Amino acid sequence: MIHKACPVVLHPDGAPLRHVQYRHPETGLQLVATTIPQGDNPMRAAAQHLFKTTGLETSAAIPLGQSDDIANAERWHFTLCRIKPPVRDEWFHVNADDPASRLHCSWFPVDDSDPNMSAPCINALSWIRLNAL
Repeated sequence: MIHKACPVVLHPDGAPLRHVQYRHPETGLQLVATTIPQGDNPMRAAAQHLFKTTGLETSAAIPLGQSDDIANAERWHFTLCRIKPPVRDEWFHVNADDPASRLHCSWFPVDDSDPNMSAPCINALSWIRLNAL
């Protein structure tokens, strides 16, 4: 089974509840998620990948739960990542692993589902709505 880390990142103003997303030039609209290296801690993997992908730095990480129902043969580990300021409405970030890609990062209402997201991202958002809010 593949283990995935998914940071749950809510905009600190709280009204309305908004979660971070990014648009990759090749794969489109995404949630931040990564495969957890063997032996790594899911919370650490979530916070590190959040920073690498969006530039948002985690001040505290709290485990929220896990699910085997997001994608076949994957166990997703969800971690609430509280972020350090500043918090912008939208920004561009260059991922260190893919310097050719400028990722457009922004916030979206947690209650919205974008049909352009991949099925695992839509499933992960459903889990977050049901279990983390």
